[in-house]
Amino acid sequence: MEKLLSESDDTSSEDDEKTIKNNQYSKKAKGFFTKRQSSLTTTNKLLFISNLTNGLYPIPQPVPKIPAAHGSKMIDESIKWHRILGHIGVERLIKAANMLDGIPAINRSTLEKHQCIPCIESTTKRAPIKQPQPRITQPLELTHTDMSGKLGVPTLGKAHYFAVFLDDATAMSAIYLLQHKSEFINCFVNYKELVQNQLSRRMYAIRLDNAGEQSSKQLHQFIDKNGMVLEYSPPYASQSNGSSERLIQELWKVARTMLFDARLDMELWGEAISHANWLKNRLPAKRINLQIPYVKWFNRTPNMSALQQFGQPGYAFQYRPDTAKNKKFLPRTMFGYFVGMESNNTLYRIYLPTTKSVYICRRMTSQFFLTIHPYNPFQH
Repeated sequence: MEKLLSESDDTSSEDDEKTIKNNQYSKKAKGFFTKRQSSLTTTNKLLFISNLTNGLYPIPQPVPKIPAAHGSKMIDESIKWHRILGHIGVERLIKAANMLDGIPAINRSTLEKHQCIPCIESTTKRAPIKQPQPRITQPLELTHTDMSGKLGVPTLGKAHYFAVFLDDATAMSAIYLLQHKSEFINCFVNYKELVQNQLSRRMYAIRLDNAGEQSSKQLHQFIDKNGMVLEYSPPYASQSNGSSERLIQELWKVARTMLFDARLDMELWGEAISHANWLKNRLPAKRINLQIPYVKWFNRTPNMSALQQFGQPGYAFQYRPDTAKNKKFLPRTMFGYFVGMESNNTLYRIYLPTTKSVYICRRMTSQFFLTIHPYNPFQH
């Protein structure tokens, strides 16, 4: 409908300036009216000039921009019904036209040649990595690393995260519990020194994702100083660093299962994760054709005879110094739960519920050490 500005025929010959509010043109524009013409202007811009007609000044309407999908050009019926039916595929659209009433015949060639922009924008997927990368053959040539997400329940040591380091050639892995993500660089330095001393070899390359804590300036400086190669996985392509991602998932699965079986507190998830990694390093791994990572790393077979079930209750020998008062009448054992082994296979980690701490014991053959009681999983 045409909008009009009313003005009588006997308008004064002098120019009359008025302020007009019209959202079609401007929030605030100035109109100038004479006996024959009117105009509407904004700052340094003339919007229109209108001639006096039958005592009124007609205002021309702006021409709206019509989208291409609704233009005057007739749209092919096949493309039209492709949009009507929710942008379904060609085969489903042809099948629907044959089975339902009211849908015209669909032109297959038209749909196959047509590039539907909304379909491209909403259904494009990442290209998969089809060809697996070649496996490294020598230890420390490539190390994968990643960090877990934040855990709401802290460990006994107030840790909320853990970092994993995985050697590509041997599948040997290490776990570090962290209170803050910023501690990652310190864990990496400690891991590098440890493995280089164990194997008398230099670490060559490390692969990680683009997370902030793993792309810090401090880490770059350390990598450059030690002559190492830093490899980042592409953005939103975690499958290129999938080795460490799968390791985290595997450790979580084993740790959850052991905690549920032992009926222990969730704050022991750090001990469960560490023990799951200890077991993983001493069991056959699919990644290296069912070989044992510990054997490939140290060239010797681990002794598993002293291993206990996670959460197994028992008594651990308690050492008391000679200066302790009434030493002869104090208990010589402490009740606790087995939660893991130290890396040297000779020390036990015992969780003491009375003090909520982990006690490390020497491996002993004494009858007082880990005297096993009949275990009822529903009792604890």
